[in-house]
Amino acid sequence: MLSGLISGFKNFFASKASGSAPPESAGYKERRKLVRLRCAYEVKANIGEKKFKATIVDIGVEGLKLRTGQQLKIGDKVVLAPPGQGVAVQALPVEGKVVWIKTTDRSYARHAGLVFTTKKEDRAKTWVSMFLKELGFNPRMVYTKRRFIRADCFLDARYQAKQVGREVTGRVYNLGIGGMLLETNYDLPLEEATEMEFIPPEGLPVLRVLAYPVQVKKEGVVRLVGLEFRELTQRQLDVLGQYLKLLLKKSFKDQEA
Repeated sequence: MLSGLISGFKNFFASKASGSAPPESAGYKERRKLVRLRCAYEVKANIGEKKFKATIVDIGVEGLKLRTGQQLKIGDKVVLAPPGQGVAVQALPVEGKVVWIKTTDRSYARHAGLVFTTKKEDRAKTWVSMFLKELGFNPRMVYTKRRFIRADCFLDARYQAKQVGREVTGRVYNLGIGGMLLETNYDLPLEEATEMEFIPPEGLPVLRVLAYPVQVKKEGVVRLVGLEFRELTQRQLDVLGQYLKLLLKKSFKDQEA
């Protein structure tokens, strides 16, 4: 599913409303503070019977930003087909409503902000949801049996274990923008912040984040701990994006082998 999307994956950023941003409702401003993914995905779109091309330049769990030469109006309902041919054929298009538009003096291109309006019961089947779930955007998906199908995402992370009063190393089975799943022999108190230092793969920068244990499952002497990331800095988001891009590429190569 990911082959057509990885090439357009750039990095993550914490999207915040600013003075130069187009006018938005208070509710939408709050949603814009969510972490979003910078990208460059060319998609086919339509408004009713009118078809046009557009490029998605950032995307998150609640909406996205488009660049297009098509004339759009606030309130337009836009349907976006899956980008490229790498997305699973069963993935549904996603529908969004235009909530702001911004044009520039230098070109005919315009940017538009969309919030997703696909019915709640169908949203999980859309290409957007499938892709973002792979990246772990939903914190509730941190603790998951995906470790059995994401074995290529093995990483090691160091942290201070209060139980033994020293630094220890645990195995990370999956990693996403919302958190991670850690295998460890030591207790990690729920909701107590723990600094995780990832041993970087293939020359990437060291990543240090505060992680909060939210779920624990014991399997013999081993603990499987779901940890949540909160309030990541821009630097942390950039480095995390590099890790995920590398891991997803590896995962996809293994699936093609």
